[in-house]
Amino acid sequence: MFYPKVVDPNHKTFYTQEVKFSVRYKEIIQKWARYYNIDPVIVQKIIKIESNYQPLLVSKAGAIGLMQVMPEEFKDANVKKEDRFKPYYNIYAGVRAFRRYYEQIKKETNVRDPKKLVYLTLAAYNGGQNGIVKAIKKYGEDRAISYRPIETINYVARYKRLPAKHKINLLPIGIITLSGITFKWIKESEV
Repeated sequence: MFYPKVVDPNHKTFYTQEVKFSVRYKEIIQKWARYYNIDPVIVQKIIKIESNYQPLLVSKAGAIGLMQVMPEEFKDANVKKEDRFKPYYNIYAGVRAFRRYYEQIKKETNVRDPKKLVYLTLAAYNGGQNGIVKAIKKYGEDRAISYRPIETINYVARYKRLPAKHKINLLPIGIITLSGITFKWIKESEV
């Protein structure tokens, strides 16, 4: 079976099974993910959920940019105000914060399962690290997320629904251009 893939050459994005991932920031994501020892797919999924790859987005709560980083995280990471919307610094601060939350949860709780640690860290990234640590201690690692605000519960659920793996540099096996839009077909096994 083949899936159509739309390629926008100006934004270097691709669409596969209704999930849009950008390759625009691939190098930045890989750099900071490698530096902080985090799977780059986690970072891409966070960006997808947080901002849908919109670097100038600001939330009602004041979170900024691609990874929707809070101002205090930028301060902790020594990122200047004028650099906060820049993908390089935004991804740096977001990945740094994620890693810090991960380590805090690991240090302050008995959670050792890597998958659970990621889910709990996502809950911390979305709803605050102190709240999730308290919930883990009170309700246990398996029930902690369910005692967080509904936004956090939905955030972790959205993360889980996104594809676990996706290819960034897919080789097409069929190409057609209509009205300036290029459609490429890829094998189901490549999705």
